[in-house]
Amino acid sequence: MTKIRRKAWLYPLDGSAPHTFPMSPSELWLNWGADSGSALIAQIDGQSAKIFRLDTQTGDRLFLRQVAAADPVGGVGIPGIRTTSDGRSYAFSYETALSELYLVTGLK
Repeated sequence: MTKIRRKAWLYPLDGSAPHTFPMSPSELWLNWGADSGSALIAQIDGQSAKIFRLDTQTGDRLFLRQVAAADPVGGVGIPGIRTTSDGRSYAFSYETALSELYLVTGLK
């Protein structure tokens, strides 16, 4: 089985050569960092997401926080996250599916 890898590219405005850094298919680009050398990314894993600060020069990741819904009942996943450039404030949407209820009676 081949592992899918993807790369993010940075194109400097001074005309110098672009460079890449690896991103996994499960990572979502959230925002540029407050400094000029980082970005905020999230790794979404079903009903929770981990937010990291990514150094765009080295590819190193610094864990900032994990987010999840307060009530996971019926949770389907996190379809989107947004954050401020300093990573202190964030918002995310959370999808639930609570549309079916089965009642069974008369079991012995």
